[in-house]
Amino acid sequence: MFLAVCCTTAVLPLGAQKPADTASSDELALTTAMRKLALQRAQWCLEHRQCAEGLRAIGAAGTDPQAARVKAALEAATPADESPLLPEKRKEWNAKEAALGLKLVAAALKHGSLARAYAAFAAAREHLDPARSLKALSEMLRAGRGDKDVALLSRILSAAEDIDTEGKERTFRRELRDEIALRDGVLLKSATHAMVAWVALPTTWKPGLKNVPVQVAVEGAGSNFLGALRHFRAQRGDRPVILVVPCTFSNTNALDATRYPDYDAAILAANEPRDGRRFRFDADGLRAILDLLHREYNTAERFSITGFSGGGMLTWWWLLHHPAELEHVLLACGNFQEPAPESAPAFTEPGPDIHLLIGEKDGFNEDVFGQKPGIIGQTDAGEAAARAFGLTRITRRVVPGAGHDSFAAEVWKLYDTPRR
Repeated sequence: MFLAVCCTTAVLPLGAQKPADTASSDELALTTAMRKLALQRAQWCLEHRQCAEGLRAIGAAGTDPQAARVKAALEAATPADESPLLPEKRKEWNAKEAALGLKLVAAALKHGSLARAYAAFAAAREHLDPARSLKALSEMLRAGRGDKDVALLSRILSAAEDIDTEGKERTFRRELRDEIALRDGVLLKSATHAMVAWVALPTTWKPGLKNVPVQVAVEGAGSNFLGALRHFRAQRGDRPVILVVPCTFSNTNALDATRYPDYDAAILAANEPRDGRRFRFDADGLRAILDLLHREYNTAERFSITGFSGGGMLTWWWLLHHPAELEHVLLACGNFQEPAPESAPAFTEPGPDIHLLIGEKDGFNEDVFGQKPGIIGQTDAGEAAARAFGLTRITRRVVPGAGHDSFAAEVWKLYDTPRR
């Protein structure tokens, strides 16, 4: 069963953020011009009874009385067939909207707001050709290089990468990506799969290193992926290990869009059913992320993985399907649900080190919201499946006084002593 409890990993702030600021006078003037354009568009559509087009436009016209009157009239009007004038008018409006949007991006950057600049870009993006989009994105990246909002910087980087994979700005974007991943964490996506993952490079990392260890941390049902990255990163210290927190689906119950801002609605809807497809998405996606890291950061062939709470689902899945790829495995109050594969996977005996940690005072040990088995019973089932396949390097421990915990410090201790 899925453990629908919030993650206990906390977001660790990088420092005091700037107080929320307000738009400058030139930004306000441009915003007013965009609203006037939307109102003009809607009024033309009303005159020609192009009701669907007009209603789409009026949403950007603001909430003043005139906009409200035009909206009401559009809703009451009888729609006409599409006007032969509409395609040319639409092209004209879109061009004006794009031009205003780019001016608004520039004005927001001039006044030091990367967030407002990106919001303006996002609003105008559908009307921009790739060249103008890439130019605007590059300007945002250069102006906002030191911005503390790594999620925003990551999204801008990703948008630029989607447009231009080999251009002259590629080197700059790679340097910026590494810079963000060193000071906090960066959101990465492979070109071959929709999964995104938070990645933090070790403080000791530099280009040219080989066989760099990788630690994957699978978050619990709270899906606070950036918070989990920062929590594990703080515990990592100066250990020379790349940390990866994939934005998974198998760890939680409903796929709440507010917790998954970097997936579009279609992807979330396609993976909502709990019929095995979440495991396929997560497994294929994590594989793509690991391949990307291997190509670009010379990571080691095998990696280590930990799963907290609902993150135990994917952790157990990978252990029982691909144990030969793993160094250390740590289940932290982890869930186990998916049946083991019918045949034993290939690996060199005795397999990876497996550590099963349970909090003595975990309120979910006996049951999960009244449903059995709880963490203890699920851990029993996972351990039995592993031993049935011949995986014998298993250590199980109840942590005195601990509750439902990710045991991040225990994960990193595994790097301080040689494998058994």
